Amino acid sequence: MSPVHSTQTPTEVRPHQPLYPGASLGTLTVVSSTPHQLVLRPSRSSAIVMILLGILITAGGLVALGNTLQQQVRRHETAYSPGLIVISIPFVGLGLIGIGIMRCLTYRTIDGRRRLIVGGGSFHSTERRSDEFFHVQVTILSTEFQQQEVLNLGLMSLAGGIASIDQARTNSSGAGNLVLAGEEISRLLNLPLLVYGTAKEGPPALQAWVASNSRAAVVLA
Repeated sequence: MSPVHSTQTPTEVRPHQPLYPGASLGTLTVVSSTPHQLVLRPSRSSAIVMILLGILITAGGLVALGNTLQQQVRRHETAYSPGLIVISIPFVGLGLIGIGIMRCLTYRTIDGRRRLIVGGGSFHSTERRSDEFFHVQVTILSTEFQQQEVLNLGLMSLAGGIASIDQARTNSSGAGNLVLAGEEISRLLNLPLLVYGTAKEGPPALQAWVASNSRAAVVLA
């Protein structure tokens, strides 16, 4: 992990720093990293857990619904009303399954040739141009109430506000990958990279990178 200097040149000359496929950034995982494109997607593990949990909740809800109806039949009740909660449980499970499947199909591509960020899935995608943003921003969120320190990577929008890409605890393995991803996104979109905050946690290399770049913009020639 090397510091980003203010004398760096445009994307065509700046060196490509590849991230290996499967590298975790936080909640995102690297699919591929080439000199002209970076492809990210949500972690498959969290999506699979969500799908499995949805299956269990759906199955449990259907069993509960069936048992409730059987009991009402035995009691010779004419109006079968298992209750709103019992009825809604299977739908909650199905919703989790759907969200998990959508997470598996979701991706985010940073296209260096077209200077675009393409996000979405198999059925819908959106595109945002690099000229919609001021810069790429890395922010260290200070530790408060004994919570661990967090490194956030985002894009400062011309419309105002930060469009967050991902975040990771500074003492996690994903923080270093997130910094590398920030440098790559800055290079691919040909945008400045600004760093804010001070890292008090995490490996020395990360703390040194933040210290050497904090509150300093990357000026592209």
